[in-house]
Amino acid sequence: ALRGVHSKLYSDADSFRFMIIGNVDLQSLEPLVEKYIGSLPTSKKTEYAAIDDGVRMAEGKTTNDFIAQMQQPKVSVNLTYSGEIADNAKNRVALDLLKRALDSRYMISIREEKGGTYGVRVNGGTNKYPVEQYVITIKFDTNEQLADELVEICDAELRKIAEEGPLVEDIAKSKEFLQKNYNNILESNSGWLSTIYNWYEEGYNYKDEYLDILASITEDDIKALAQRILADGNRTLVVMRPGEIRRNAILVEVGGFLLAILRVAYKRDASFGVRVHGGAREVCTHDNVPAVLRNQVCACDSIASVGKLDGVERLVVCCDVFVG
Repeated sequence: ALRGVHSKLYSDADSFRFMIIGNVDLQSLEPLVEKYIGSLPTSKKTEYAAIDDGVRMAEGKTTNDFIAQMQQPKVSVNLTYSGEIADNAKNRVALDLLKRALDSRYMISIREEKGGTYGVRVNGGTNKYPVEQYVITIKFDTNEQLADELVEICDAELRKIAEEGPLVEDIAKSKEFLQKNYNNILESNSGWLSTIYNWYEEGYNYKDEYLDILASITEDDIKALAQRILADGNRTLVVMRPGEIRRNAILVEVGGFLLAILRVAYKRDASFGVRVHGGAREVCTHDNVPAVLRNQVCACDSIASVGKLDGVERLVVCCDVFVG
């Protein structure tokens, strides 16, 4: 399959765009381009288009809170907001300013006031394919005691911008930095590569238009963008918490499968996650399963062996129970 894809894409140079950036002498470059690029075969038959496979960011509010064994216990949080938006220069700049406003707020409320993490990483931008959309991700590592509280602060700071607007000084500092960085970008090869790419893709002239777009975006624009994100309501929270694995298995039958559920020492309100190997997904509801483990989803993926229960040959699988 890979050979076929490679052959389709690179058997000829149809629709290829070559961008050569850097301190080059045009007279010296021209014969090299004619020799090595101009001689590439073309067929005029290949058509390139983005294929929509139907995969989308999760809609609505989604949470995946799970436990994993780790050598250095910590809680890792990934909070994502997403939704549809036009992929254009003004929206990209507005998202950049919102991202920086959140960065500034989290630095104070999470790092300085709570001492909950070394830093919160906020990333934001737009995608063009398969659909035009924005994605904002908020990531940080912390401890078990502060994790849930810090997630609430992340949400609260976005709500505050939606209700009151960003701090004027935050936007002013961000604009000042971006204005200075504009000149640095135009002095770098990567900056010109991005500029030329955007010109061909959407007719956007970063060199002539960026500073005007930056100046035109107001605190009210950032406030409206935050309101839009909350109104879209697409929020995905993934939390990985530390836990230990204890390997003292007992056998119970669930849905025709004999599952090796680990015997664990547990306390009231303890947090459990069950991972079972065996080729099926079952819900643990058997009477022999401790009540605290019931209704946990068992994700089975590899058969361990065949054994007997009450003289009847059954499928035996192995599993780990993570104890929070």
